[in-house]
Amino acid sequence: RDVVFVYVASYAEELAFREDLEAAGIPVIVFTRNEPGALPPHWRWARGVRLDAAGLERVVPDLAERHAYISGPPGLIADLAPALEKARSITTDAFSGY
Repeated sequence: RDVVFVYVASYAEELAFREDLEAAGIPVIVFTRNEPGALPPHWRWARGVRLDAAGLERVVPDLAERHAYISGPPGLIADLAPALEKARSITTDAFSGY
């Protein structure tokens, strides 16, 4: 499958399941406040890109051709909704408490 994983965490040290994602070999775009160190070749830090609908479209320019799956707090899902609505299809998993 052609997958792009957009990973959002407050800080690079909070990136969970890193080894599993590295082993999967898929492209990963990381949104964190601080620059992660030593990213694998198929990973990149979204330096200077604001995490909003325009930023998501910037890092995943072919979003309209993809199925989007988003899991996160309702506020994040709402912020990204304008971009996600352009996806071919979407699955959401909202959770509160963060």
